[in-house]
Parts: sequence; C-alpha cells; structure tokens
Amino acid sequence: MKFIVVMICLLFGSYAGSLQAATEGCDAVLEQAIADFAAAWTTIELESVGSLLSPRLDESFSSVSFGGSSIEITDLKKQLLVSATRGDLARVVGLLATEKVSLNTRDGDGNTALILAIQYGHVEVAMAIVTSGKANINIVNDAGETALMIAAGKGYFPLIKKMLRVAYVMPGIVNNKNQTASMIALEHGYEHIAAFLDASSEYPLTLKRG
Repeated sequence: MKFIVVMICLLFGSYAGSLQAATEGCDAVLEQAIADFAAAWTTIELESVGSLLSPRLDESFSSVSFGGSSIEITDLKKQLLVSATRGDLARVVGLLATEKVSLNTRDGDGNTALILAIQYGHVEVAMAIVTSGKANINIVNDAGETALMIAAGKGYFPLIKKMLRVAYVMPGIVNNKNQTASMIALEHGYEHIAAFLDASSEYPLTLKRG
C-alpha cells in the first residue's frame, strides 16, 4: 500500500518536473494517511469481542495494541466479554466481585459472557458464571442460540445439570432451525443429555420461532 501511494506521488511530481517536490509530497501524504488511520482506530467501537484475539490484547485484557499504539478498554463490560472469550477465570471472577458489570451484557453478535465461554470451551468460566446466579441462561444470540443449546451441542453435561439446578432455564426455546437443546444434543450424539433434558421436570413447552 505504501509503495502504491509513493508511486502515485512520484508520477504527479514528474508531471510537475520536480522529483524533490514529489518526494516531499509523498512524505506529507503518507504522514497524513497514517495520522488518519490512527485517528480512526482510536475511535473504533469494540463491538465484536470474539474477534479480539492475541497478539492485539495485552495480558490483562484491558487494552488493545496496533502499530505500537495502545487503546485502553475502560468499559468493564467489554473486559468481561474478552476475559470470557479467552478463558481468564480469575479476571471474570474478579469482575463479578466488583458488582459493577452485568453478566447479561452482549457483544456485537448478541453473545453474553456465558455464551462466549461455552463457545470457546472454557467450561470452568461458564461454571463460575452459572454458579453466580446472576446470568440469564435463556438469552438468545443473533444466531438463535442459547447457552444451553451450545452446551448441549458440545456435550457439557455437568454444566447443563448445573444450569438446571441453579437457574431458571427454558430448554424448550428453539433456534433458527426450530431445534431445541435436546434435539441439538441428539444431533451431536449425546443421547444421555437429550434424555436428561426431555425428562427434566422443569422442561417447558417448546417455544416456536416465527
């Protein structure tokens, strides 16, 4: 990209009959382009936390770096979502202890910290969130999935049992394919989970979409 900008500047400079002027003009163009990009980056909304993976994030997951510059993630909600995505149990627990962040906050795809933790295989983080009793297990993301559906598809039986034991769960919610958590478990070969969900005394009527 830099080479292309320089070549364009040189061409314009050659028409003007001054190579020195062209070179100076290129420097100015490049400096302005870099400044504009840096300004745009510092105002970016970190909506989709799932895409914020290393090496951009620092070890504390409180800032993101690019091109030698660092941008602080001062929003505790975003720190929670990033930490859940990365499986940082200590930080998630610490953020919960502050009581200043809601577990029901979502990223740009509608995912909560619980959904992200399950999606990325961080069962211990998911367990901690469920055990806190502060998370809405029934939140549906933009893909039509609940935390229970994702856990059922991954075969996380202990987590599923914990969900039904400590929170109000609605396994009858269906995704965009009209599948319940039980159907998803069965589809992935987890017959015992499907049977458990079907037999649960807390199992409500199926809630159809559309």
